[in-house]
Parts: sequence; C-alpha cells; structure tokens
Amino acid sequence: MRKLVSLVLLFALIAAGCTSPAPAAPAAPAAPAAQPTRAPQPTAAPAVQPITLQVIDPGAAGSGRPAVVEWWGKTIQEKTNGRVQFKFHFAGALAGSNKSLDAISTGVADGGSVWPIYYPSNMPMALTFGAPFATPGDARKTLTLAHKLLKEDVLQKEFDKSNMVPLAPLGQMSYQVFVKKPFETVDGFKGIKIRAGGPPWPDIMKAVGGTNVSLSGPETYEAVQRGTVDGTLGAYDAWSNLRWYEVAPYALQWDVGAPVLGWLALNKDAWNKISPADRKIILDVSDMVPDRLAKQFDDEMAPNMKKMQAEGAKVIEISAAERAKLKALSVPAVKAWAASVEKERGAPVTAYLDKLLQLAEAANSGK
Repeated sequence: MRKLVSLVLLFALIAAGCTSPAPAAPAAPAAPAAQPTRAPQPTAAPAVQPITLQVIDPGAAGSGRPAVVEWWGKTIQEKTNGRVQFKFHFAGALAGSNKSLDAISTGVADGGSVWPIYYPSNMPMALTFGAPFATPGDARKTLTLAHKLLKEDVLQKEFDKSNMVPLAPLGQMSYQVFVKKPFETVDGFKGIKIRAGGPPWPDIMKAVGGTNVSLSGPETYEAVQRGTVDGTLGAYDAWSNLRWYEVAPYALQWDVGAPVLGWLALNKDAWNKISPADRKIILDVSDMVPDRLAKQFDDEMAPNMKKMQAEGAKVIEISAAERAKLKALSVPAVKAWAASVEKERGAPVTAYLDKLLQLAEAANSGK
C-alpha cells in the first residue's frame, strides 16, 4: 500500500515537472503620445461693405457750385478709403431744386443741395440768408459766417425736423444789377423794370420807384433783348454763364449781399448708417466747403470777367453813399417780409433777421 502511494506521488511530481508554464498575458499597447494643442486661428473680420450715397444738385456738372459738391464727395470717398462713395445726379436728374427737400428728407436722395426758398414752411430760418442785405457783400465772408451759424441750434433743429443733417452753406456770388443803360444813383431805379426775384423784392422795387418782373434765369436774356425788362438782379457767374452781358452790358455794383440760397445736407437715416469715424471725416471735409466754393468763384470769374470786358461789358462801382440810400429804402421792406413769414410760420424770423443784418454790417465794415 505504501508502495502504491509512493508511486502515485512520484507520477504526480513527474507530471508537474513535465508541464510547461502558462504563457504570460501580452502587454497592453502603449498609449499614443499626446499631440500638442493648437491655438485657435483668429476669425477674419467680415469685409466692410461700402455705402453709396445718391447726391443731387440742380446745376450742371463741372463748374461753380456743382464742381464743389463733386469735389466734396470725391474727397470724402478718398479719405474714407472707399467706405463712403457717391453717385451724383446733376441738372435735376433725380430731383430739381423745387423738390430738393422732399427728395432728401424722404430718402429718394441721400443728400445734396436743398433750397429753402421753395420750402418757407419747413425752413423759415434758413430762408433769411437769402434776404437782401442780410449777408455780407463778399461771398467768402458770407460763406464763412453762414457756416459758423450753421453749427448753432437754430439751424440744426430746423434741418433735424426735416430729417436732414446740415453740412455746409452753398452760397452765391454777391448780387449786382445788370442793365442795358447804366445809372449810378438810387433815382436811376425810377420807372424801370428789373427782374429781381420773389419777396421781398417786389416791395423793394416799389420803394425805389421801379417794377419787379418775375422771370426765370434762362428767360431773362430774351426779355432784356426785347425790352420786356431793362435789366436783372443776379450774380456775376450768371451774368457770364447765361450770357446776360451781351444784352445787359453794365454791371452796377450795388452789393446787396451774397445770398445763401442752397445748403449741403444729408438724409438723417443715411447719416446714421455711417460709422462715427467716417462721419467725422464728412464733417471735416464739409468744413472746407466754404473756402473751396469761394476759391471756385474767384478762379472762374477772373478769366470770365476778362473775356466779358473784352467784348464790351463794363463794371460800374456805386458810391457808398448811394448804396446806403438803397439799403435804407430796402430794409423796412425786408423786415416787413420777415414779420409776415414769422406770422405765417410761427418761427422767430424777425429777431434772426436782425441778427443777420447786424453781422453783415459788421463784416462789410471790416469789424
């Protein structure tokens, strides 16, 4: 029995020694090395889309006021690197002067020249800048003064009510009297017919013994030629450009003022779409308009005057004493007109006109 047990133990030990050990479990694969984290790439800012403004002016392109309006737009376009661009509509292509406020205030046009003479209900204060003797006789002085006053609340609020942002005055050259036969005293107005304009000119002509005849600029040449009128009130550029000097060769320098009949403005909704930085550029360029327009007048009139005088046109200086007489006879009519506008429109036109008369007198006297 012991032998049997011994044999069993022997065989167990032999079996244990002959059995191969179990293979080791394969090692788990190494984890991949961590990749460096990349910083997120900045997202490109969307390209700024340029704004194109539709700008109107009733004049023909290339000279005078329209040339300055075009210069204004192109200068802004350049200084904004094309972010603000302009499309110009001259000669009434989109809206004439008598539709200017409607077009700009409603957004039919984004900006351009607006003419208060056609909108006394909307712009009674701005209208006073067209009154005789309410502006200096020198265009540069008038433009400088009007631009300064444009920044005051009186005019800012008036433009704002019509959904416009005012930018600069668009004045005229000083108004003179162009006639077929010359005269140098106030008495020379007695019995003659002059194409002068709307109120208060009819009352002024009545005060000096003459008659006002209502005509458009283009109609005036033939009217003088036929003797329908003896002459016309107007600026030197009209005397030249409309060739009035051929039929009314005498320019009588009465210097009744260099009126501001037009104003450069933008539609307020269009203005609000422009960035603050570009608005500042527009304002800065607009501050240059008065000097630029005065220079435009000077540059154009020098050769034109030389040409007209070579063809027989003559400039006659009126004495200070006679100009003072004309003013003394005219101002009561101007003030009566202002009072009537104030009564109809409810705006303080009379006080504002008094202010303009005083400022114009100071500018004319060199103060």
